[in-house]
Amino acid sequence: MSVFGYCDPKFIKLKEYFENSIDSRFELGAAISIEIQGERVVNLWGGFKDANRLTPWEEDTLCNTFSVSKAMASACILKLIEEKKINLNEKVSFYWPEYGNNGKESTKIFDLLTHRAGMFAFEKNFKVSNEEWTNWDLFINKLSKQKPFYPPGSAQSYHALTFGFLVGEIVRRVDGRSIGEFFKKNIAEPYDIDFIFGLNEKEIKRTSDIVMSKIRSPFLTKVLLSTPPWLIPKRFRPVIELLNKSDFKKAFFNTQAEKNSVNSDSWKQAEIPAANGFGSAKGISKFYSTLISKKERSFLSKETIDNATQIQSAGPDTVLLNLPIKFGLGFMIENPYSPLGQNPDLFGHSGVGGSVGFADKRREIGFGFTKNYMHPPGKLFKSANDLTKLFYSIL
Repeated sequence: MSVFGYCDPKFIKLKEYFENSIDSRFELGAAISIEIQGERVVNLWGGFKDANRLTPWEEDTLCNTFSVSKAMASACILKLIEEKKINLNEKVSFYWPEYGNNGKESTKIFDLLTHRAGMFAFEKNFKVSNEEWTNWDLFINKLSKQKPFYPPGSAQSYHALTFGFLVGEIVRRVDGRSIGEFFKKNIAEPYDIDFIFGLNEKEIKRTSDIVMSKIRSPFLTKVLLSTPPWLIPKRFRPVIELLNKSDFKKAFFNTQAEKNSVNSDSWKQAEIPAANGFGSAKGISKFYSTLISKKERSFLSKETIDNATQIQSAGPDTVLLNLPIKFGLGFMIENPYSPLGQNPDLFGHSGVGGSVGFADKRREIGFGFTKNYMHPPGKLFKSANDLTKLFYSIL
């Protein structure tokens, strides 16, 4: 048996698909958890935590979810907004005085949460060693001093890595604790949500490796982006030209990390709230199920969630190839390539590794899917998309 866990008989076809994705080796290791009105109807896991297929995936395996993390980071600052400790329309510099310089003086908290701060990348050739990922101040000082790429509020540009540092520093300035500690004490522990920013030694032992396909960037390698056009097949040239001219290259390549840094202990110990939240599938589904629960107490009010899940910014997104990606306050409302592009009732966040978390407010559904093999772009969200479509076809 290659897949373990529980599946309501109603969703047996979903289990069969999931099992086939593991048995066919399309996925290395993965897990899926779905809650409906607070009841977990699917909780499956299978495959392996490592590239050599020696260590089995377990129910509580923690996976680096990349940008799925942005939703959890957003919940922290939304909680402080709800408690009236932060004003959504206040300037960032009110809470973080050092930030108000070099053209960033007018930046509002709203701009941070909607990817409109103009700070979607670090300055070019920012090299980070594995040991430096745990140095929070290194990233904060860089951001506080540099100029924005666009005037704050003027454009939507996906803050792939910087989002978490910007939001996290506001949380730290207002609350006094790191965003990882804030999430742990205010959300994870009180609501039994298995999702963590900044792992300890015991938690690191629960993690899976991230295994990348031959294309080792989120979409294309630096080699391909720097290849002379005449060496690239004609059908790919328009795409490469767009990538080189867009802000995509800056957002994903200005920061230069060591090879395989995402599997280093330093990366796992660090708090990189936009990109390294570690969670189990059931932790993610529980986060969303709790968030929208009508029966149980949530960590955010219905009013806060309703506001945060309204479309607040709709692109075109200068980083994500001018696509009409839609954001609420921190939450992704629509991404045409992931499950968040298939159903208007969903909100959440997808991650570049192929993991996804979302909620369906109308049906009270919490969905979590984690995986550790990073496919090339065309197949990146295939499993998540197929599982979501199958689930809703049965539902």
